[in-house]
This record gives sequence, C-alpha cells and structure tokens, in this order.
Amino acid sequence: MPLRKDFKSVSGLFKRFLRPYWGVILFLTVINILLGIFLSLRPLVIAPALEAFAGKKPKAAEQLSELTLNNLGATLIQTLHLDIENILDIGFLVAGLFVLFSVCIAGLNFSSLVLSTRTRSMISRDMMVSLHEHMLTLPLAFFQKRRAGELLSRLTNDVSKTAAFLDSFIRGLLQSLAQVTISLYILFRTDALFTFTVIGLGSIHMVVTRLLGEKVKRKAQGVTDKMGILNANLFESFLGIRLIKSFAAEKFDSEKITSAATKYRKFETRYLITKRTEEPLRILTDALVIGIVLILVFYAVIQGRLSLPASLMFFYLSQQLLAPVSNIASQFLGLQNMIGSAAAVTDIFNTQSTIPEGTRKADKLKERIEVKGVDFAYEKNNPVLKNIHLAINRGEMVALVGPSGSGKSTLADLILRFYEVEKGTITYDGRDIREFTQESYRNNFGVVSQESLLFNATIRENIIYNRPLNDEDLSHAVWAANAEEFITALPEGLSTLVGDRGIRLSGGQKQRVAIARAVYGRPSILLLDEATSALDSESERAVQEAINRILKNMTALVIAHRLSTVTHADKIVVLTGGEIEAIGPHQTVYEKSPTYRRLYNIQFESGGSNGFQ
Repeated sequence: MPLRKDFKSVSGLFKRFLRPYWGVILFLTVINILLGIFLSLRPLVIAPALEAFAGKKPKAAEQLSELTLNNLGATLIQTLHLDIENILDIGFLVAGLFVLFSVCIAGLNFSSLVLSTRTRSMISRDMMVSLHEHMLTLPLAFFQKRRAGELLSRLTNDVSKTAAFLDSFIRGLLQSLAQVTISLYILFRTDALFTFTVIGLGSIHMVVTRLLGEKVKRKAQGVTDKMGILNANLFESFLGIRLIKSFAAEKFDSEKITSAATKYRKFETRYLITKRTEEPLRILTDALVIGIVLILVFYAVIQGRLSLPASLMFFYLSQQLLAPVSNIASQFLGLQNMIGSAAAVTDIFNTQSTIPEGTRKADKLKERIEVKGVDFAYEKNNPVLKNIHLAINRGEMVALVGPSGSGKSTLADLILRFYEVEKGTITYDGRDIREFTQESYRNNFGVVSQESLLFNATIRENIIYNRPLNDEDLSHAVWAANAEEFITALPEGLSTLVGDRGIRLSGGQKQRVAIARAVYGRPSILLLDEATSALDSESERAVQEAINRILKNMTALVIAHRLSTVTHADKIVVLTGGEIEAIGPHQTVYEKSPTYRRLYNIQFESGGSNGFQ
C-alpha cells in the first residue's frame, strides 16, 4: 500500500489525539525550530578565527545581501570592532560565542525532551483509555472473534509504539527541517551550483528510504501480529493455570508458548535485520557524499570560488547538512515502521457496533417480554434459532432446557440484546427492545452465569459493582444470596479481597457473591445461566437455596442444567435444534416433548446429567 494511502488511513488518529494538546504542540514546534536554527548557526561563530589564522584581510560585506561564507569572518570582525592581528582576543570571543550557543542548544533540547516526553505519555494514556472505551461499545461478537491477549497487545504495545513515534517524529522532523533550511540558505548564498550538487548527492538517502520502506512496514506488521498471538497465549496460560496444573500440562503449555515465541522471534529478527540495515547503508551514503563534497570544495578553492576559510565552512556545513537529511529520511522509514501498529489501533477505532443505540429509557418491567418469530444465526446459512415465539410474563419463572447446542444461551443473549435478531422482534412491555438505550435496558436484568467472574477487589466492591452504595440493598443482597454465614466468618468480612478472578473463594462462595451482585440492583428480571452446574453437591445446595429465596415474587429466566431445579417453573421451554419443541409446566412438557422426557428420564433414573450441558 503506498505511503500516502497508509498515512491517510492513520492521519485521523494523529489529529484526534494531538488536537487537545495543540498549544503544547505549537510550543514544541517553536522550541524545535529554534533548536534547529541554533544548531545550524553555531559552526559559523568560528568564522572570525579562521580568517585570523588565514592571515588575509578580505573585504567585509557592506550590506546583508552581500554576506556569504567568503566574507562572513571579515564581516563579523568588522562588526564587532575586532583587531584581526589580535588572535587571542578573537579566540576568546569565538570560544565565548560557541559556549553561549551550546548553552542555548542544551536548554532548548532539555525543554523539548521534557515537554515531548510528558505529551507523549498523555497521548498514550488518552489513546489507550479511548480505545478501551470504544471496545466496550462493541458487541459481544467482536470479542468472540478475537483473543483477549491480542486485544491487550493492541491496547499496550501498539498504542505505545504509535505515541512514541509521534514524539520522535515531531522533535526529529522539526529540528531537521530547520537545520536543512538554514544550512541550505547559507550554502546557496555562497555557491548555488555546488549547493545543488550537495542536494543531489543528499537525495541518495531518500533512495535508501525507498528501498527499505515497504520491507520495514511489511515486517513490522508481521511482528505486531505475532506479538498479539504470543500475548494471547501468555494470557491464556495465566488464566488457565489451575487447569494446566490439574492436568499436569506444564510441558504442553510451555511448548505452546515456545512455538508462539519462536514464530515471534523469527519475525522480529527479520524485521530488526531489515531495519538495522539502514544504519550501515546511511553511513556508506554519508561517506560517499562527504568524499565527493570534499573534492568539490578543493576544486572550488583552486578555481578561486571559495576562500580557504570559506571552503572549510562550506565543507563543515555540507557535512552537517547530511545529518538532518539522514534524520528526515529515517523519520519517514520510522513512519513505515509505525504504520503497522497505528493501523491495528485505527482498525479497532473504525470498527463500529452492529447494535444501534436506542433513545428511550427502559423502566422496571410491568407486563412481559415477548419473543416473536425470531430467527438468528452466527454464520450465514447456519441458523441457531428458528421461528422462536415466547412470552415471559412479569412474576413468572421460565426455564430453558434442551441438549447442548440447542440455542438456550443464544436466546438468553438475544433477550439481553448482545446480538441483533435477524428476523422477528423482541418486545419489552410492548416496545421493541431496539428503542431503548442499552444501558437502561440491561440495568433491569440481574445475570448469574455458570462461571461468574469476580474482580480482584473486595467482596463489597464485587457486589456493588458500578452502582452507588446502599447499605440496605447490600444487606438484602447478601441475605438473598445465602452468603451471610461465610462472609461473616471471613476475617475482614465484606472487606475481604477475593483475589484474581475470586481465586481465594470456593466455587460455591464465588457463585453466591455473583448472585448477590445480580440481586443488589433489585432488577426486574433475573437471568440464571446454569448457575449451579459447576458446583459440588454441598455448594449446589447452598446456591440453590439462595436462588429459591430470590425467585420468590421475581421474574426469572433460567437456563437449566439439572431438571430438579426447574420442575416447579411456571413454564418450561424445551429447545432442540434451535426450535421450540414444547412449552408448559413440567407435566405438560413431559407428556408432549420426547426430548424433555428422554433427558428427564436419563437424569432421574441414573442420577446423572447426561445431555444437559
């Protein structure tokens, strides 16, 4: 992809995150331009000394338009009223001016470094926070198609690389452009023909950039992708450490990480070799250009076009000109390097939610939720749900049962509006749920999943989660979740830290904290997604008791794993192959549904749970 098109694709990213700091960027621009000017002018202060050592008395420029390197020394000597014979006085002056320029350069450089570092860190923070906020607006399908470690890599590695480039690009490019402009102006005033020759020779750096640019960009993108995969594997390794140890799979997991790390290393090595080829190529280019310029300077002295002091200055400025030219070329090569990271960040920013936001605020459920003729498929031509009709009346307990893959969880996700229905509608008190804001609508649900995630915070913070503290509601939630006894027994009670993913609590304790979290907001509808299926008998009994407490006088949608927990439901909805086979109380569906009858008999006759996942 051409550089212009690449840069255009990420330019919006630059504009968006640089705009809040335009004042600082403007100040940085001024500082770096001044820095470039001082760097270009500092060598000129030795011109009087060169004239004094030459022992000649060239004519000084009578006006600014006549000033060139040939008469610069003489003009400074005359302007400063120096005696060309007094070399020591001239030496003191030159040394003082050189030190003064160096102090200014050091001060400007330090100011630029501090200011740009702070700005870069703020831009990096803003970009990371904004990208995370944007990710949270995307539908569940976005996260199901990507590994968590890869998304983590986008938020950290790619954001950091992009922000770091903005820092170096602003500083390096502005300084170099100022140096090139001043140096070229001085050289043109002295000898335009030789200066054009120097420019032509310097353009070899652009050829180097052209040769390496596309390769660097392509390999940088590969490194970005492989880093994301490695991070994803590492994330999964730490997340599943209990499983790894349970199956004595340390060697297997280590081999998986080794494989991902090896692929990353290969891509990184190729990228670094390609990128670091730049340095020796530029050294060779500089050597070639300097050699040719040296010959040209000697030739100019022989022709009388340059005085001896002017030739030294011309050569020095020509050599000094190569550094910023090389830096400008390197910045454009760095742009190619950054494109991969910035494009990955931009790609996520450009990903829009497929679930449009409504405008109405959803109140507490007054009548019912209705699913009317709903079809849904994750992949085209592979339907998961077909022609679903279901009413969940206020105060009812509705159970979804069926074999694995029958569409139970998918139907619950559609009701929560994690996905958009392809055909049909879902209404909430007679209004299409697409009319409501997602936040106000979902706030009416309390959700408890099979494996509830707890955050590395206190029990209190995990229960309250994103809601104002209300002691009365908190006490009720703890009671309803049957969690009072075990929480009271903990040394710090509600202030106990649960550890990463609740690792310090047992399965039953975690589930009861999750139930308390679901109940705390006093939701209109409770959605239980196989909330007891992963628990042992004792824990299941404690959790089931909690569920029985909260289901009284509540609207509930329960995805059932064990039929014994839902035989008393107002409605049992039997799903098979994505279709509803029967709806009704236990006795009705037992008589009408072969699937329910088969699974019920398997479970209750054998004491097992085959068929219910």
